[in-house]
Amino acid sequence: MAYKFQRGAATYSGSLTIGDTLTLEGLFSSSAKMSASYYFGDGSNLSGISAGVGTTTDNTDSTRYIPFVANATTTNPETILIDSALAINPSTGVFTLAGSAPALVIGSANLIESDLEKLDGITNGTAAASKAVVLSAAKAITGLGDVSGSGISGSTQLQIGGAADFASAVRLQSGSALSFNGSTNTMKISANSGTDMNIFSPGDIVLDPGGNNVNPGSNNADDLGTSGTAWKTVWTLGLDVGDGNIANVGDIDCDTISVADAANGLQIQFGGVTTTNKITLTDNLAEALTIEESGSDYIKFITTDASEGVEFGQDVSIVDGKKLKFAGDGAISFKSATTGQSGLFMTDNLASAFTINQAATSYLKFTTTNSDEAVVVGDINLQVGSTPGNGGGVINYGSEMFLGQLLVTADKTLSDINYSHYLVSGSGKTVLTLPEAETGLSVVVKRDPLMSGGNVEIASDSSELIENSTDNVVLESAGASLQLVASGSAWFIY
Repeated sequence: MAYKFQRGAATYSGSLTIGDTLTLEGLFSSSAKMSASYYFGDGSNLSGISAGVGTTTDNTDSTRYIPFVANATTTNPETILIDSALAINPSTGVFTLAGSAPALVIGSANLIESDLEKLDGITNGTAAASKAVVLSAAKAITGLGDVSGSGISGSTQLQIGGAADFASAVRLQSGSALSFNGSTNTMKISANSGTDMNIFSPGDIVLDPGGNNVNPGSNNADDLGTSGTAWKTVWTLGLDVGDGNIANVGDIDCDTISVADAANGLQIQFGGVTTTNKITLTDNLAEALTIEESGSDYIKFITTDASEGVEFGQDVSIVDGKKLKFAGDGAISFKSATTGQSGLFMTDNLASAFTINQAATSYLKFTTTNSDEAVVVGDINLQVGSTPGNGGGVINYGSEMFLGQLLVTADKTLSDINYSHYLVSGSGKTVLTLPEAETGLSVVVKRDPLMSGGNVEIASDSSELIENSTDNVVLESAGASLQLVASGSAWFIY
């Protein structure tokens, strides 16, 4: 049965139940509760319906539904707009909240617009400003800026493209690695057993600036650099290799080399081939190198131009069986010697304490045998001076004095005895007249063995005699010689 209401305004009181469809072409208002299985249309003609209106049950505490549909068949749903604050589009599923302070409250969670914007427009695996971070399918994130925290751990990789400051230790698990971007700063630390640890950086790398130790592994087999990849310069305030070795070193520029353990001592070994082992001194220095002990010089090397030399400040001992040799021309000079401080010191009570030899020929031998001390000239001539009749003197403070020798080639009268030896070598008879016989005078007259003829006559002063008996003595034999000593008033043959 169908009911038709007249057009125009009408008021109905009491309960009205409609079992079929009610179509409104105008405005429908009600001050009481109104319920229906469906509402369709845009609801613009409904007015005067309180907030409690439109539920499928009279119990306001139960779940409420507003099933607006396009028609009674529930197809073509339309957007539901509730007081311009909530809009729901059933076709697209878009749920829109409006108002001055919209929020979504679920339990104790209160999500406002700025919170929901952090979820809007995010890309999995990519970090963006003011957006939530969602991992990619590979559990990776790119585009992060600074990350701080008390710890970061993982079993794969931690990649850092820019600067990274770590307030505490960075620990690598076994089989993992730490890498930095290679375009500006590249650092790779591999924790794999038996794998190199490589660090590359165009700037400084500061290891443990806090003053603690930077230690290698516990097996004492770790190297700093390799033979093919070495450090150019190592700056350090100290280096202790723990009694280890330093190998393959070029130039060492240092101030002092000192011993570490007196029990082990200090050794410098020159193991190069011929001409490569050298100590090179600086030129033109009065003291280029000195070996000393507590200020006492032992050996000093002088490189002053034109005055080069080596000075020994202590006694020098040549061990038994060894010799002091001159490789070429040389001499022993007692420079700035003082009386009694320079000499050759020999061992006492030896039959041959010191000798001067050439091969098997003895030139001079010094005998220090007690009570038989002597200087023995070998079977050679002993010549004083460079030419016969001239030269220095040999003084023996015993029985004889040698004050040089004078060569006499013609008759000669002596006013004084200026030489201890006179060698007479004339072509015929040659007379040598003695001076007055002053006490202490002594003279040796020798006939030259090569004198071709004539005798040598030794004549006394006219007022004195020889042996108090004659005024002359003749040397007839070649090489004959005679020593005469003055007594003050006469000459006597010694």
